[in-house]
Amino acid sequence: MKQIISEKIILILFLMFTIIPYYLPEKSGGYIKIYDLKGGLIRAYLLREGNNFIEVNTKELNNGMYMYSMEIDGMAVQYRKMAVIK
Repeated sequence: MKQIISEKIILILFLMFTIIPYYLPEKSGGYIKIYDLKGGLIRAYLLREGNNFIEVNTKELNNGMYMYSMEIDGMAVQYRKMAVIK
């Protein structure tokens, strides 16, 4: 089974954004959604098919822990944690 969300995210501290690589199968629709630890939706990113990435602007986020999930065709398929430290 192909890894859907990479185990590694790329954090660029000086530019204040994070790159999250992902794979979305052909003919699928999907989102990566970022949540606070209380479950509140912070931001949703529409995904493109194939191997791609999203850029998360961490300037818009407070310090702390966040969860992000990948949803494909309306179903959550993976969850990951992300820490923002400025």
